[in-house]
Amino acid sequence: MPNQVRVFLASIILLTSMGISLYFWNKLPACVPMHFDGKGMPNGYGSRKTAAAIPPAVEAFLCAIYLLASITTQNTKYWTRKLKKPVSEENLQKLMSRGMKLIDWTLLLIMLLILDVQLESFLVALGRIQHLSTGIWPFMVLLYAGIAYHIIRLLLEQRAIIKKAEKISFPNSAKPF
Repeated sequence: MPNQVRVFLASIILLTSMGISLYFWNKLPACVPMHFDGKGMPNGYGSRKTAAAIPPAVEAFLCAIYLLASITTQNTKYWTRKLKKPVSEENLQKLMSRGMKLIDWTLLLIMLLILDVQLESFLVALGRIQHLSTGIWPFMVLLYAGIAYHIIRLLLEQRAIIKKAEKISFPNSAKPF
């Protein structure tokens, strides 16, 4: 996914969160549910200001971390500092690409999760629904499955690249014990 698309999607989610907060601001009661148990029932409450400000603030913070991660992961020293052997440019690009996919998955799914919880908590506060829907669980499954998948792929690719670098550095007859 090109960097512009990632930034665009994250911006849309952030703006949607801000829009939801502004839209519901005058309609929200003074006390808004902000925390829910495993069954989706509210078990923690906060003020209207807190409930409206925290989701967009957290998403803005995530966007800042994402921007920093995007910049950091484009630095080849970040990917090669723990590797003891030189890595080809092609293999380095593979590692960088896989790392960015991990960051993409994580950021966008967490932001969507926050957006979903924000909207549903406002709907609970207004009495339109009684508890969070089960729609949050697919986000959680996708989030953890996506993170696990990309971490495993990143580690496997890194291991293969290191093995390939060792074969190039040490011919079979000169390999140390």
